[in-house]
Amino acid sequence: MSSSLFSRACAPTARFVAGRYLALIGLLLAAGLGPPPASARSLHQEQRTERGALGDAALQAAAVSGCEVLWASPADAPITDGYRPPSNPYGPGNRGLEFGTESGDPVRAVASGTVRFAGSVGNSKFVTVEQPSGLRATYGFVEDILVAAGQGVETGDTIAIAGPAFHLTARVGARYRDPTPLLEETCYRVRLVPVPAGVTSG
Repeated sequence: MSSSLFSRACAPTARFVAGRYLALIGLLLAAGLGPPPASARSLHQEQRTERGALGDAALQAAAVSGCEVLWASPADAPITDGYRPPSNPYGPGNRGLEFGTESGDPVRAVASGTVRFAGSVGNSKFVTVEQPSGLRATYGFVEDILVAAGQGVETGDTIAIAGPAFHLTARVGARYRDPTPLLEETCYRVRLVPVPAGVTSG
């Protein structure tokens, strides 16, 4: 078949398909399913941009702040001798804090934890409470012990009775820490910022 004959033979079919296609487009537009006009697309884009800008601004302005005390006060008494770490393991100093308690004053747990030791070392009585973090608080030179090893205690529980003086230490493993910052109020402020597009956490 020559090209002219082939073109004449296919022309009715092409016109039929084109007609059906145009009719389908007309039905979609009539039903509101076609593409929105340019003005509607522009308005939608502006709304999305505005919402995004507001969201980013709100996120940037958002912040979490507050104050907390890691350890509660163990006694209603002033600190009479502060933390003075010795220059060597056997040198003079004070590895904790000494409180000017009176005989019979209650000694309270500075934080929740488990009693690891409650007994005498030489002629003095001690209680050691370990927190879940591994930090240990030792209450030394008390007159009487009110807890037992293995017992769980909560912050503020009375665990011992103080004598004329009472000693508190903080320790992680074999390393002593200054208890003073743990007893003071610590304030913080955390600002939230948006994560740039394409950046993932992990």
